[in-house]
Amino acid sequence: MDAVLLDFFLDFVLNTRQVGTHTSSASHALNSTSNVMKHRTRCSQAVVLGPDSDLFDLIQRIHSLHYDKNGELNLSPLSISDAVHIWQDLDDWDPAGTEFINEDENLYESYKFALFIWTYLIVHPAEVGGEKVQDTLQYAMSNISEVEAPDLVPLVIIPLFFSGLAAIRHVDRDLVNEQYERVESYTEHGSVTRSRHIVRSSWEKHDNGMKRSWDWRRWRDSSSTGS
Repeated sequence: MDAVLLDFFLDFVLNTRQVGTHTSSASHALNSTSNVMKHRTRCSQAVVLGPDSDLFDLIQRIHSLHYDKNGELNLSPLSISDAVHIWQDLDDWDPAGTEFINEDENLYESYKFALFIWTYLIVHPAEVGGEKVQDTLQYAMSNISEVEAPDLVPLVIIPLFFSGLAAIRHVDRDLVNEQYERVESYTEHGSVTRSRHIVRSSWEKHDNGMKRSWDWRRWRDSSSTGS
């Protein structure tokens, strides 16, 4: 189930595919690269991170919120209301039926913090340097660094990506790079290389003065259209 989540992350989030426009192939896409993971998760992880889980649903909801079908930021009152509901659900998310060990809890907390960053930046796209985002980044990275079990380390790639997009200080970028190198030693999943490239590109764009440098979908689409 870990690979299913990472496959969705790679195919839809990183490569900016819209779920609704690929319904006929979505199921196949979510399972297409499951053989590249070096480690399998525990049964509890399969429940918590699987395609029918609350977390998977939250990621899909935020992905849909990020852009409308034309690739523009959707900041309508309805979207803002949706974001508030997502924040509430993130705050309430507490995986049931699993036996927590410290690393499990660190993993889940890193997801909560990172998905908060993603949603917050959708609503406040110019606030990447704001206190709320930067404080949440510190919490996310602290939890990511505490996940050390071989079957869990590959799963930090999603919270690491959103943390990386928010890393505008060199000291935080060094920590993000360190964690990427650690994850790369545990998995060859395509989301690792792809997400790291996007994060590094966002840093370069931020340093060059681009507004909303975190918004990879926006500048990717601009590059592809030549605008």
